[in-house]
Amino acid sequence: MRCTILQTHRFARSDVQLLGLWLRSNDGDTAILRTYALAAAIALAGVLGLIESALAKHQHHAAHLLLGNKLQTDGKHELHKHGEHTIHVHVAKGKMTNLTVTHRTKGNVAVRKFKTSKKVVQDEGSTRVGEANGQRHLHLVAESGTEIAQATTVYYGYAFFDGTAWIIYWFPADYVVVDASWVEYTEVIG
Repeated sequence: MRCTILQTHRFARSDVQLLGLWLRSNDGDTAILRTYALAAAIALAGVLGLIESALAKHQHHAAHLLLGNKLQTDGKHELHKHGEHTIHVHVAKGKMTNLTVTHRTKGNVAVRKFKTSKKVVQDEGSTRVGEANGQRHLHLVAESGTEIAQATTVYYGYAFFDGTAWIIYWFPADYVVVDASWVEYTEVIG
C-alpha cells in the first residue's frame, strides 16, 4: 500500500513540474533551442501586434466642421467624444496649437500629426484665405461633384489609436500652426 502511495505522489509531482522540466534540461543544446523558440514566439507576438495596429482601419473626421466658431476663442475646447475618449483642441490667436486625447480611465493618449494633399474628408463647399509659414493660400473646397481646376488644399490631421482603428481629425492648413513636426500621411500608420 505504501508503495502505491509513493508512486501516485511521484506521478502528481512530475505533472506539476512539467513546465519546470521543460525549461531546465541537462542537455545544453536543447535548452538553448528552447530559449530561442521562446524568444522567437515573444518577438512574433510583438510584431503581429504592430502589424495589426499598422493595418487597422482609419476613421477620418472633418474636424474643422466639428470645431465651428470655437476657433475664434482662445483656450481648450472639447471637439468630440469617441467611445471612452474625449478629444480637446487648444486654440491661441485664431489657430489650433494642439489636439489632446484623454481616455476616461487610462488618461492621456498619444497623438500623431500628419499632413496630406489628398481629399481625406468630405465637407461642405467653402472658400477660405489662410496663411501658413508666412505665405497666403487660397483654399477652395467644393461640394461633392464639383470640380475645381488647380486648387490644392493641404490637410493637417491629428491621429490616435483607440485599440481597433486610427481616428484622424483633419483641418485645413489655415486652422493649425504649421511647423516641421508634421509627417506625410500614408494609408499604413506604423
